[in-house]
Amino acid sequence: MQERSDIMLSFFTDPYPDELLYSTFARYHFYSGNVDFKDTLMELFGKNTVIPTFEIGNYLQFFCNELGETYTPESLIQQHTIFSFYAPFLPQGRQAEIRKAITWENGQGVYTKLGIIAGSICVKEAIYYCPMCASTEIEKLGEPYIHREHQLQGVLVCPQHGCDLKAYGITMNDCSRVEYIRLEEERLDLSITYRYKEQFNGVLWSVAKAAYYLLTHTFFEIGKMDVLARYKSLLYEKDLLTSGMRVRQEELHDLVVGHYGNPLLEFLESSIDRHDEYNWLRVVTRDVERAVHPLRHILFTLWLVGDMDKFFRGMSDRYN
Repeated sequence: MQERSDIMLSFFTDPYPDELLYSTFARYHFYSGNVDFKDTLMELFGKNTVIPTFEIGNYLQFFCNELGETYTPESLIQQHTIFSFYAPFLPQGRQAEIRKAITWENGQGVYTKLGIIAGSICVKEAIYYCPMCASTEIEKLGEPYIHREHQLQGVLVCPQHGCDLKAYGITMNDCSRVEYIRLEEERLDLSITYRYKEQFNGVLWSVAKAAYYLLTHTFFEIGKMDVLARYKSLLYEKDLLTSGMRVRQEELHDLVVGHYGNPLLEFLESSIDRHDEYNWLRVVTRDVERAVHPLRHILFTLWLVGDMDKFFRGMSDRYN
């Protein structure tokens, strides 16, 4: 293994709005003129054994040190990874562990801590892009880039445009573990379709916009227990808590399933088995260790109040 820490980066390709760090590093490799990806890894992270991570990142403190005071690990994590999509639904202690791992370490175990591996649903096997976003970027920037919101599990349409996301033709399986994939204009399908926008009464677009809200807001003081307390407050208002403050699970099940319908829940791999003591609807309303995927938190929140901002603005509410 080679390491180096004596030469700072002479230039860097600054991230575009909502661009994944991975995409930024891929563009840096392209413009650096490096042939070997290991040379790029050495320049970015001081060692050539780093394995690029697609949605998150690693060794960000070293990278930030290389750029002087241009960026901080926290700003990169919040603005250019998918961490914020998961953060409010995790215990605050685990949030801190993940930030530390991304900042100082190789990020090993981060996906497990986020719940991406064990609790993954609507898994995406490819890199996704919006043809309308890409067309605009090609016109204004001269190149397209990988958006973090387009990679989220359960997001099938662009939050901004409502058009269908498309899978890029090159996947991680087509490359070595140390390669970065860059979106290339000639490989993109820029035709626009709207198969999903109005499907299920527009819920899929509402989900995409709610997911984007999570990505673009910072919840430093909010964790899983705060979200649970807010759920309980809203359920209390809907008369779905007993006098002993227990959730009326049977009634809740009927209301949520009746609102969305089984076809949508099945489509989003979020069916709710009434007889399963640990179905996601029961887990999301209880103080238990099990994590619930953000997509399911979004579905529950949209049913409760119809709007993510309204939900989080009322986070100080508590029931007695």
